[in-house]
Amino acid sequence: MASPSQVRYAGSMAVSTNSEPATSASLLVEEEWLAWPGMHGGRVMALSAGVATGLVDGLPLRAMSTRFLGAVRPGPVEAAAVLDHASRSSATVTVSLSQDGRITTLSTCSFTASTGEIVVPARPAPEVPPAEECNDFREAELLYPFARKLDIRPATDILPLSGASRAELTAWLRLREPESPLSTMLTLADAMPPGVYAVLDMPVPVPSLEISVHLHRPPTTETLLTGWTLAQQRNVQTGAGISIDECDMWDEDGRLVAQSRQLRRVLENGSLT
Repeated sequence: MASPSQVRYAGSMAVSTNSEPATSASLLVEEEWLAWPGMHGGRVMALSAGVATGLVDGLPLRAMSTRFLGAVRPGPVEAAAVLDHASRSSATVTVSLSQDGRITTLSTCSFTASTGEIVVPARPAPEVPPAEECNDFREAELLYPFARKLDIRPATDILPLSGASRAELTAWLRLREPESPLSTMLTLADAMPPGVYAVLDMPVPVPSLEISVHLHRPPTTETLLTGWTLAQQRNVQTGAGISIDECDMWDEDGRLVAQSRQLRRVLENGSLT
């Protein structure tokens, strides 16, 4: 376990600053980030990435995949990180979170330097009204407690549980209380309601089994702490108790900043609490 001098706190996050190829840290998961009824997946990823960055010197996080082996509950969490690979231009770190001696999540974090001259234009942002012209979607707080931490403003007329014909949701997002750029981006990557909610008219629990996030550009203070992020969540397919979502995210200047893909369980007879 890292000593107090090897841990720095950023908000509610404890981040190891050890320079060894393996480290551990004690984290606190706050109840206000509850989802189904485990903790919000993006928040869990942000906590894990905070530990992983303590083992990497200066390289930006480019991809992260997290598998949920069990629900993460409010309270203390033990994190263990291992530097699996390191070179001057890339590094890979695995992070596990445990509660009561049981591993609840496993994450792989890929760090890569920005190099190369080949450029292929990214997918453009959809044409939607600016965030200032969109209404705050407070109804999200009725679906999951963590929505109180977010400012969610739908940018189209397709809303969650509206029985729409297309399983796609588009909204402007930001945290109500600013945090570090990386924590913000990973949290927002899982902030949208499930894509299947667009075509449903009643909520059902759809907990995450796995989330992968790819960062197209390193998160910066300018684009995340003071501005909005536009997210478009599409349900690729739902059936046999499984649902797959894809989400694209752009900054206010229309630059694609991140994408996520998520595998969920659909608990049609489950409870939201």
